[in-house]
Amino acid sequence: MDIRDRILQEAGWEIRESDRADAAASVRIGMLLRIGLAGAAVFFLFSLKAHTMLPYIAGAAAVLLAVCYYGHRTVFSRKLRSLLVRDCDPDHFLSYYSAVLQSAGRQKKWEGHIYNMVQGLFYAGQFEKAGHLVKLYEEECRSAEGDFRHDLAGALLAYHAGDLELLKHYSALLGNESQRVRMNAELCDELDEAKALPHFLELEQKGQWQELYDAVSRARFYDALPLGQLKKHVCLEKAARGMQDTEKAGMHGNYVRAHAGTTFYRELQ
Repeated sequence: MDIRDRILQEAGWEIRESDRADAAASVRIGMLLRIGLAGAAVFFLFSLKAHTMLPYIAGAAAVLLAVCYYGHRTVFSRKLRSLLVRDCDPDHFLSYYSAVLQSAGRQKKWEGHIYNMVQGLFYAGQFEKAGHLVKLYEEECRSAEGDFRHDLAGALLAYHAGDLELLKHYSALLGNESQRVRMNAELCDELDEAKALPHFLELEQKGQWQELYDAVSRARFYDALPLGQLKKHVCLEKAARGMQDTEKAGMHGNYVRAHAGTTFYRELQ
């Protein structure tokens, strides 16, 4: 069984037919653009000796197809991630992502795909399945990026399980590992969160609710995306309840109820 089949089997998520058709169409468009780009590049190389307009036409076609291909890939990727981080809808995200993995051709790197599926399963409340997928890094993706994403996902699961020692272990590893991988703004925020989680969990376990409320309130890494804002309000509601501040707890609870989507946070209300 290859890694794609193992991911889909471990996730075991039911794919909506509309997502299957949409994902297949998007993957097909990407493949056609890539084939067209390769053909235009080859034609350009063979036309270089021609004393006509052919090299210019072929070169312009290759540039146009390259722009279309990378533009399509970027838009498609952002649309897919937005189901999770903007719509807070892991149910739809997992259905669509599973359909994409089924339709896509051979992949060279699986680190990002595993991480995305782990995140989807985590926020859907499927913590055991998420943990099983994290183990695929140890078996299939022993690389700098694989180690980083393994520990980033591990920190999230350790925090949810209340395992402070394991959380501190992952948090300590992530600082050095992040220097060896390509980071984007979203990963930087998730790294900052993983580094802060041991402090948050320690304050919670000690019952230092006011300190926890103040620390989470200052956490700017939660502010960039709706999913982060949702997590921030979940933490603030918990701290406010610990403080026995019913007004603040009600305010944050109302936010969670309104924005929880299909995340497991809706079950906390």
